[in-house]
Order: sequence, then structure tokens, then C-alpha cells
Amino acid sequence: MHELRKTLEAHARANRETLLLRLGEKMSDSQKLIEKHVALLREQMQQQAALLNDLERSLAIEKLWPGAFDHGPVSSVISEPLMPTGSGTFRVRNGAGEERVFLLNDVPAILRNTD
Repeated sequence: MHELRKTLEAHARANRETLLLRLGEKMSDSQKLIEKHVALLREQMQQQAALLNDLERSLAIEKLWPGAFDHGPVSSVISEPLMPTGSGTFRVRNGAGEERVFLLNDVPAILRNTD
């Protein structure tokens, strides 16, 4: 009887250790899955931030030149001042090829930042 009890206890310990190992593997798998989702969410947040920046820049151009996007996409170029006391310019060209030039001091900050 004593040997049977020892055998049962040994089997119980082995089963408990096996269950703990499996539980640890499942937790590890869950952790990996969570980390994967966090990385995906971070990537999506970066994409959304870039899109938001593009939309804010487009809105700022539209406020400077109402109707600038009526003929399609626009392009813009910043020209730094040639002299230290001068003002740079911000050139906008619409889809029809028309161009307007604005003093850099009159341009919203989001359009002056090229980051």
C-alpha cells in the first residue's frame, strides 16, 4: 500500500510538472501574440500619424490658396531667403500648372516644417 501511494504521488508530481510546463508554453504563446498585436498597432499608429500630417498640410495649402486642389494634386517648394534679413518663399503649383508664391512668414508652420 505504501508503494502504491508513493507511485501515485510520483505520478501526481509528474502530471503537475507537465501541466505547469504546458501552461508556461501557452502563456509564452499568448505573450508572443500580444507582442505581435502591439507591434501591428504601433505600425498602424505611425501610418495614421503620417496620413493626418498629409491631410493637415493639404488643408493648410487649401486655406492659403482656396481651390488649389480643384485641378488635382499640388506640389510645393520652400525657397530659403538669399539674405539673412530677407524672407523665404513657399511656391505652390496646382494640377493645371498655375503657380502662386507666398512669403514664408505668411505660411502656416506645418508647411514650413519639412520633417
